[in-house]
Amino acid sequence: MNKDKEQLLNKRYKAEKRFRLYGQSAIFMALLFLTIFIFKIFSTGYSAFQKTWLIVPVTFDAELMMLEQNPSKEDLKDADYYDIALKSMADLDPNANEDQENELKRMVSYFFEREIKRELLNDPTLIGKTKDVYLTASDDLDQVFKGNYPRDLPEDQRRVTDYQLKIFDQLVELGKVESKFNLSFFTYPDSREAELAGIASSFMGSIFSILVCLMIAFPVAVLAAIYLEEFAPKNRFTDFIEVNINNLAAVPSIVFEHPKILL
Repeated sequence: MNKDKEQLLNKRYKAEKRFRLYGQSAIFMALLFLTIFIFKIFSTGYSAFQKTWLIVPVTFDAELMMLEQNPSKEDLKDADYYDIALKSMADLDPNANEDQENELKRMVSYFFEREIKRELLNDPTLIGKTKDVYLTASDDLDQVFKGNYPRDLPEDQRRVTDYQLKIFDQLVELGKVESKFNLSFFTYPDSREAELAGIASSFMGSIFSILVCLMIAFPVAVLAAIYLEEFAPKNRFTDFIEVNINNLAAVPSIVFEHPKILL
């Protein structure tokens, strides 16, 4: 009899060890897959936080900007930077024809005029001088520099032309292309241009939504809890409310927002 009990206890101990081993294995596998998942996200997505810049020499010609001698800060703000921006890009290839000059212009974002303006506003002494200015590369060239663009496709099947790739490769060889942390991703609003898109407006919208909901929901929830606990009569209606409150507290909100995940 004792021998049977001892065998039964041994079986239970072995079953307990197996169960513990199964649990530890499940936790280990979950942590392993989570680690692989996080590593995959960062290893493939970290480049999204990098922005590609073309370093272009810009000559701040007062005549092209239609500035008089000794311009004021307001004059610099109101100056026309479009011609000087176009000339700076066209000067990358002195032999470029009109169509190629348009292709050169498309190598940078439409923001390039403002970036040149910002450079002069930060240092008004640049008038009449030439300085290398960092201009945001187009989203396609950004992907080219990061190695994510299919350069082997025929020219008519990609948005970057052979001529643009030729000039871009020349700039890379000269060290005139750099990739830096994309701080504007956190400070710019959303945009149709990928290289200029940011999360600032979405982030602030989320913050304001949370604050408004908190200002409304928190006092209502506290008052409702006090009422249900201290003043509400105990009946089927209040029991029904409390059951639903417990369900809402126990189930993640994503299940209520997206019931299709249960299918």
